[in-house]
Amino acid sequence: MKKKWTGRVLLALVLYLAALLLLLAFEGRAPEAGIRTFWDAVWYSLVTITTVGYGDLSPVTVGGKLVGILFLVVSAGLFAAVIGFAVSFFSEKLLPARKLRAHRNSVWYVFSEVSEKSEVLARSIGLLEKDALFLFRGPAGTEVSAGELSCCVMPDPAAAVAARRPGGKDCLYFAMGEDGWENFREAAAVSGRFERVICRTSLKEDPSLPNVSCVDPAEILALLYWRRFPLRFDEKNVVIVGRGTLGRKLLERGLLTNVFSPDQHVAYRIFADGTEFCRDHAALSQFVRFGEPGYRGDSVTFLEGGWKSAPEILAKADRIILCEDREEENAAVLSDMRTYFPVETKIHVYSSVKGLYGAENFGALQEVFTSDLILKRELLSTAKRMHEIYREGSGGTAPGWESLTDFMKQSNLAAASHLQTKVRILLEDQDLNLLTKEKCREAFEVYRRTREEKAELYRWIEHERWLRFYTMHNWTYDPVRNDALHRHNLILLYEELAPEQQRKDDYAWELLEAIGR
Repeated sequence: MKKKWTGRVLLALVLYLAALLLLLAFEGRAPEAGIRTFWDAVWYSLVTITTVGYGDLSPVTVGGKLVGILFLVVSAGLFAAVIGFAVSFFSEKLLPARKLRAHRNSVWYVFSEVSEKSEVLARSIGLLEKDALFLFRGPAGTEVSAGELSCCVMPDPAAAVAARRPGGKDCLYFAMGEDGWENFREAAAVSGRFERVICRTSLKEDPSLPNVSCVDPAEILALLYWRRFPLRFDEKNVVIVGRGTLGRKLLERGLLTNVFSPDQHVAYRIFADGTEFCRDHAALSQFVRFGEPGYRGDSVTFLEGGWKSAPEILAKADRIILCEDREEENAAVLSDMRTYFPVETKIHVYSSVKGLYGAENFGALQEVFTSDLILKRELLSTAKRMHEIYREGSGGTAPGWESLTDFMKQSNLAAASHLQTKVRILLEDQDLNLLTKEKCREAFEVYRRTREEKAELYRWIEHERWLRFYTMHNWTYDPVRNDALHRHNLILLYEELAPEQQRKDDYAWELLEAIGR
């Protein structure tokens, strides 16, 4: 952009100067001419180009009039070019430089593009950080719908950060494009310039890029769904209509979240091809039945015939989740279901349209692209506190948070996300969908009073949740633990554990006291 504008301006100046010299060559010899000096020629050209035309100076020679005609012909285009250059220079150079200086002590958030998702996320962050500066990559002058936020659009904000804040202190970069692989490549390229990089992708985090956090919108949607619509303890049949990524993530998150009793028998029935899921989570079948419900525990059944082929399953469902990756597909399914297969149960639909055909929606941009969910601030803080309590219980022998592998961090995050379920169990509040300090305090008081009486129940719940997380990542039992080969000596049913092993997860409940402070 800079080279293009520089070349055009230089060419325009050369042509302009040549025209002035040519005008003087003609007019300077004519005795009756009013244009005799260089500054006379400049004045005449300016009043002509700007269409002011005072008439105090005008060419009298044939050559001078021809040059004057040239000025008249190009006046509008040349004047617009000059104005365009001035506006571009102001918006690309002066305005951003002024904002960067004004916010030199603020946190800078840099976005890889101007889009509805990045704007929604910026507004969410801005609600908590009033003094932050938001930089978007894009053509200068692009409009950003960011409310009262201090923001600007520039062609290369990463270069501006590198020039003014070497090392990227207090600078976060968001790779927010639609292509996850391109986002990952970009995140890797800029990781050294920023304190933290958030990459929108389905890829897992790379240990060689410690400051790059990968966030998958489908995983966030699944977390958001089960947080907002927790499974009631009397719901036994969950139907998922979703053949894509979101359907799979909802099932995975549901299996990890909905663990609340040794007597539970939740049947998840998914209208999709389950070949990939069963292959990727083969070890999970040790503790969750793959196929129609059996005598114990939860079950997962994949139905490939399409939801219209099994109306009896729809009729028995306690809830139906419509979660194709594209919203319009869910709307079409919901329309047909309401028309031809009426069911009395509640239906939840992934859609930005509220109240669509009487269903409850989830997944609007304003719900997903939030500071809390994208940056994982609250969940990360809880997971770190949980790990510290565990370290204290181990006498400080366990490694610190920063020394944990990515898998172990994810394990702690999964444990932290289950706290809402624990609070619901303790308070016997099936509809609780917002975790607060007050609720945590209340729940811990119940736990404190009942932990002797219900110790076996509480320990079973946490061990079962832990088992599901590990086996979902294909860990198997081995008397000798080997993290590299995904083998663990505690991949056993709760009743098969030694007494000291059964007590190992008490800290997961005791964390409620720390959160409630």
